[in-house]
Amino acid sequence: NSFEFTKNNIYGTHVLLEACKVTGQIRRFIHVSTDEVYGETDEDAVVGNHEASQLLPTNPYSATKAGAEMLVMAYGRSYGLPVITTRGNNVYGPNQFPEKLIPKFILLAMRGETLPIHGDGSNVRSYLYCEDVAEAFEVILHKGEVGHVYNIGTKKERRVIDVAKDICKLFSMDPETSIK
Repeated sequence: NSFEFTKNNIYGTHVLLEACKVTGQIRRFIHVSTDEVYGETDEDAVVGNHEASQLLPTNPYSATKAGAEMLVMAYGRSYGLPVITTRGNNVYGPNQFPEKLIPKFILLAMRGETLPIHGDGSNVRSYLYCEDVAEAFEVILHKGEVGHVYNIGTKKERRVIDVAKDICKLFSMDPETSIK
């Protein structure tokens, strides 16, 4: 339901910004966005997106994240809020929601079930471990410049099919029969 994205990402961010403006007591407002605001990843690109790249969201979720970024920027410029935006890759780690790719595949593999791939699995993603992201937030919180955008990510991109094959190997499953 894409209306939920609007409510959570745009309206939720707006509520937080307004509360910060009214209290006037924050030192930093760290907005967590996503690299999905850049649009599709070109697997053959030598250099990834930089922070000043054009925003070209391709789905309602990424569009609402881009919209929330615009609100953050506007509050920084209009009201002097000390805002910083981060754009991260796909985060994985313990206690992640089970509908996300890596925990979903692991749970299915633990039960000996097939791993479902949408399309041919050639779409690429970059993955970051949660502790690495936490370290990046710590650095940005204390050393980041107000008004700036920071990409948090890796240049190592993986095809979804390759992630599925690696998980199959970890669970001694045959990728040929375990990936559908």
